[in-house]
Amino acid sequence: MTHDAHSEAPEPAAAQVAVEPDTWQRLHPLTPIIDGGLVLLIVIGVIIANMRDAFINRFVGSTWSNEYTSDGEWGEPSWFESNIILVVALSVLGLIIIVLGFAWLSWFFHSYQINSSAVEMRKGILFRKHRRAPLDRIQSVNLQRPLIARLFGLTKIQVQTGGSDGEVALAFLSHGVAKDVRQQILRTAAAVSAGKPAPGTEAAKESSGSALAEELDRRAQEFVDDDIDYDDENAVSLVQVPAGRLVGSIVLSHEAIFLYLAVILLPFLAASLSWYVLTALIPIVIAFAGILISRFNKGFNFTISQSGNGIRTGSGLTSTSTDTIPRHRIHAIDISQPLWWRPFGWWRIRLTTAGSTAASAGNSNQGVLENVVLPVGKREDVLAIATLISPHLSDPGEQHWVLDALDGPGTGFTKAGPRSALLLLFGRRRAGISIAHGDTLNATVRIRRGAFTRHLVMLPIARAQSIMLHRPMVHTWLGLATIVLHTVMGPVSAQVRGLARSDAQQWWNYLANTAVRVQRGDEAPRRAPRHAAVEEPEQ
Repeated sequence: MTHDAHSEAPEPAAAQVAVEPDTWQRLHPLTPIIDGGLVLLIVIGVIIANMRDAFINRFVGSTWSNEYTSDGEWGEPSWFESNIILVVALSVLGLIIIVLGFAWLSWFFHSYQINSSAVEMRKGILFRKHRRAPLDRIQSVNLQRPLIARLFGLTKIQVQTGGSDGEVALAFLSHGVAKDVRQQILRTAAAVSAGKPAPGTEAAKESSGSALAEELDRRAQEFVDDDIDYDDENAVSLVQVPAGRLVGSIVLSHEAIFLYLAVILLPFLAASLSWYVLTALIPIVIAFAGILISRFNKGFNFTISQSGNGIRTGSGLTSTSTDTIPRHRIHAIDISQPLWWRPFGWWRIRLTTAGSTAASAGNSNQGVLENVVLPVGKREDVLAIATLISPHLSDPGEQHWVLDALDGPGTGFTKAGPRSALLLLFGRRRAGISIAHGDTLNATVRIRRGAFTRHLVMLPIARAQSIMLHRPMVHTWLGLATIVLHTVMGPVSAQVRGLARSDAQQWWNYLANTAVRVQRGDEAPRRAPRHAAVEEPEQ
């Protein structure tokens, strides 16, 4: 969890880590300009532009009037009017000096360090702020490159921990230094999680500059850098999303279908409805168009690769983003397929990870690609990424099961109840639940559901925080029930509706006992409910 300095409780003396004064490093000198000073300069420009007309009217109208004086000479300007240009120039220059002075002070008092226990950041001139991310709480380390920062060769590091405000941001560092700092954080965090001594924490430093040609070449390479860990690329299949497939998936998305219908119906609505109603619909159309544009911008050049003990995703057209997620922070996997993608065999994969924000919970169709590890891909891409996330899925029998669960009959699943058609409609034949490796500590619950949008959810039972048997009023009338597995906040919903009441009761008892057994580290097997697929079917 990230803390403010004044709210942190002091650690015991034995647990404190000795930090040398020179381990605190400053960010890139352009950080204040990119982070806030640039906005102030724009404000200055706006003020000057707005004062231009008043300045011209006073200067031209009063000083250089076309009227003659009484003695037949041109009017002479007053001392103030003749020096008004100098006064304005000095005022603007003084304002710029003040802005640059505050920017320098902001940079001087903004520093960070990586020690053997945490990533720390402190900043502020009058009001000091100190944030700390313990290494054993780090969920992911991401690189963000907004367009303006990218043009200057700068990168922002986001160290994400648990909690709604659990983030330490290092903005900005040069791109090469940011990549080195990220690797240093990940290596140190992995060593701490494994109970090993932390590796050396020698901080990466900003380069002092080089020849102009070399600097321009370095900037060009960094601007197009995909940020792929090539040391691990040969060990696993690197999955990339072609631009044509990405465009096709956006064109056939639910938002795009709504946009087509809205554009077609707008002329008819304009003729039959009042303009007040029409003006209320136009912003909705613009919002959906913005979602589609954002989805293309953030999904462009999407790649996923292995990075040490985690996975790394990168994407972006104007602004790029690189996320590195440790495998042990992944709580649930959702493989989905919208109706319009079905003829092409395309699928999307999203994750629930520790530290997910409320904005990413449940909004799987929004334009923001948060927690997406495959925006659109084919079945072989799904298998490659599923294996990347869960290495045990590399077994041929496991892969056969995944393909069968995606769009096959769902062998081994406990299906929905006999009267569930009134509730699930066309989704009745697909709904079901099963468990794999139920007699081991790797027990994983697997859920199929969805008619128009198909879903396959995989959730390790060790990640379940609670298991609920739910019977809403309609379920009670039909003799049905719903099983819900709760984990950390995120976009993946692990629930199956429409189970027969007796099946749901057996599953609830079995999953509750299995969760307790797995979380206690007991491998003694318990009897699974009937129809439960404890092991995958033979190929």
